Amino acid sequence: MIKFYKFGRRWGLADASPFCVKLENYFRLANIDFERQSFTLDVLRNAPKGKLPYIETEDGFKIGDTRLIIEHLIDNGALDPDLTLTDEQRAISTAMQSMIEESLYWVGVYDRWGNDQNFKVTYEAFFSRLPPLVRNIAANRQRKKLLKALHYQGYGRHDEGEIYDIGKRNVQALSDMLGDKDYFLGTDVPTMLDVTAHAFLVSLIVPPMESSFKEYARSCANIMEFVARMDALLYPQNK
Repeated sequence: MIKFYKFGRRWGLADASPFCVKLENYFRLANIDFERQSFTLDVLRNAPKGKLPYIETEDGFKIGDTRLIIEHLIDNGALDPDLTLTDEQRAISTAMQSMIEESLYWVGVYDRWGNDQNFKVTYEAFFSRLPPLVRNIAANRQRKKLLKALHYQGYGRHDEGEIYDIGKRNVQALSDMLGDKDYFLGTDVPTMLDVTAHAFLVSLIVPPMESSFKEYARSCANIMEFVARMDALLYPQNK
């Protein structure tokens, strides 16, 4: 059975990290059994790419990065949610997933780690289970690291209002694309775009953090309906 290294459930979500939620979404959609591994500092140190999530296959092979993990599983016979898509649909899916993971994600990083009030919630979720002697050191080091990355990425050079405006435009693009469809590409069942979009949207609207960015996402009725639809499909035990 695949070993799935992740942070762990928080706020009623499958994981505190949207990338971990994305991978668990795929596992559930593809009916892949997995064994959750408890988060420790050693788990993070042993990550093949220095971050979570990652998996360890039955033969001990470790793979990091959600896209590489999912591609590996599909190449070895697991469900390909995009199998029936046209070339045009695949192109749109690739572009939209890049927007989610390379733009919306970084706005989310600021919302959790740059907003002082929200960082208190982030601290409790990610670091409260660590030993007291290392808790504050690890939290402050990670916060500094992520805000530095955000600065080099570019969004960290903006003020809070400008960062949130970028996030709102990303959410609006998703809402406009979804329209009144059940899934983003008009398919009868979810594709990888739905798997990815749900992970990042649910990670925005559910955690107990407040911002104009979150309020905007929650004001989009079709986005909220989409998240609820995917929750019911992938996490029926939570209902």
